[in-house]
This record gives sequence, structure tokens and C-alpha cells, in this order.
Amino acid sequence: MSKFSKNPFGRIQGKEEFKTSLPFKLDKQNAINAVEDSIKSWKREKKKTKSKFFTGILKSITTNKNKSIHWEFSGDDRELIKIHLVWSDKKIRTLDDVPDKDVLKALRSLKNFYKKISSVKPDISNPDILKCYNVTAKKHGLPLRINSYINQIEVKQIDPFANISFKKKFVVNDIEMDKRTALKYINKSICIFKQIEKGTYKSNINKTSRNILCSSSSYDYYDIFLMWADKEIRRIKNVKKEKVMKALASLKKFVESIDSQNPNIEDPKVKKMYLASKNKHQPQNKFVELLPISKGGLSYWSYRKHKWIKGKIDRKTKEFIAPKKNL
Repeated sequence: MSKFSKNPFGRIQGKEEFKTSLPFKLDKQNAINAVEDSIKSWKREKKKTKSKFFTGILKSITTNKNKSIHWEFSGDDRELIKIHLVWSDKKIRTLDDVPDKDVLKALRSLKNFYKKISSVKPDISNPDILKCYNVTAKKHGLPLRINSYINQIEVKQIDPFANISFKKKFVVNDIEMDKRTALKYINKSICIFKQIEKGTYKSNINKTSRNILCSSSSYDYYDIFLMWADKEIRRIKNVKKEKVMKALASLKKFVESIDSQNPNIEDPKVKKMYLASKNKHQPQNKFVELLPISKGGLSYWSYRKHKWIKGKIDRKTKEFIAPKKNL
């Protein structure tokens, strides 16, 4: 008897499709419908605020209430808006501090992003699409996917906020203050060492510089410090005199590169600096209300503004005015 396959197609197999194809397609359509509703709600909001009369009334009441899942006001500031990438009622990513004049553009960009996602075979090399896919998979009890192209470079990917380009309001926060102080002392150290090289500096460098310490009696070797918020972050020891200026120049360049508006705390050194700033500027006050929440007060650290958000004591009434929330 000749052998035959029990499979009518032998060993021929078609290309496996995503098992979440149907639910993913439904979530995609729901996302498009929801963002269209958000666009309409934003247009209604702008139409209301065109009248100066309504603007005055609206600013005197709670402003964060709206029926949109894709946009919300940033705290009590009606001029800055948060835009959310939402999939299956879950926030995937947020674009912070969007000026109100760019909100409609951001929402339309989001709608375009949803439309470009393939329902049959979504591009999971895109981190945002991967997160959307896994939200659908988890919701329906299906296997999650991982991004096997995570190290792939030079791949053009669709961005939900690709058309948005705006300059964020610069905030002189606690990180910025410590950055300016660090640069001031580095510049001072550079000036001091230039005088040492010329043989014109008469003071004790170990008492006048925060960033240099002479480590030998011959004055040929030095320790170089990265100081931030009164804390030693890193030190390199026994640097030859000939290389000190190069080390200081590199140190200055590194500190200048710190983005005080969006510090990269994934970098261990930057994270250590960030925490040093947070600790240094922690509120200390005889009024309990002004202390951090961890110490029974109402002050809190804002990871969006990178500074302590504190209340204040009214000078006339001596009453405490609580800090704004969610800044």
C-alpha cells in the first residue's frame, strides 16, 4: 500500500497570519473613530473660547474636564495640552506641553498614524505599533510579540506625532540651576589652571577650585572632579599636568550637553546628577505644609518640570496656598 499524507495539501503550509487580525482590526477602527471624536471635541473647545466672555468664565472654573481620551489640559494651564496615543482604551504614549495652536495638527497626525497601521500584519518593528498590538493580544488572551528588530537601524517608521514640531517653553528648573552652577565652577577651574601653567597662580588650588585637586607634591598630577549639586559624581585620579586642560574641556562639554528640560536619566551619571539635584533642592521649612509629602507636607517633585512644586504662605493672611497638582 502506498503511503499518503493525511493532510489534503501534503506538507504545504501557507504563511502564518497574526492570530489577532480580527480583534486588532476592530481596535484600529475604534481608535480611528475615537480620535475623530477627539478632533470634534477640540474644535468645540476652541469655538467656545473664541469669545472673551466665555474665556473669562472658563478660566475661573475647573478646566480639565472634557470627554476626549486623546487630549487634556496640562494642569491648570489652558495654553499647554497633553496629547495621548490611545489604543483599546489604554494610553500608549503621551506628547506633553503641546501649544493649543498645534493640538489639531497633533490629533490629525494621530489619526493618520492609526490609518497607516496594517490590520493583517502590523509592523511590530515600530515600538508604538508593537505596544498597540500587545494591548490587543493581552486583552484577548493571545500570545504577546517581541520586537526582534530592536537593534535595526536606518529603518523609516511611521510616527504618531511625525508632523508636530514646536519649541517647548524653557523652564529654569532645579536641574538648570545646578547646571549653571556647575559650569560656573568649571570655568573658574579652567581659569585657575591656565594661571598655574603660566606660573602666575599663587593661591592653594586645593582650596580655591571645586574641580581640581593637586595629588602630588611635585604638582605634576591632579585629580579631576565632576561636581553637581554639591555632590561628587565622579573623579579621575592622577591625571598628568599636560592632560588636565583637555580633561576640564571635556568635562565642560559634558555638563553643557545636559538637557535640563529633558534629562536622559537612562545614563547612570545623569541619573546620579538628577537625584543629587532633587535631594539638594528638597524643601526645608518651619511650615509643615511646605515640606515634601514624604515628610508630612504637600510639596512634590515634578518629573515633567524637573523641579520641586511647592505651595506658599500668603503674606497678609498667613494662610497656606496649596501647590498645583499634576505639574
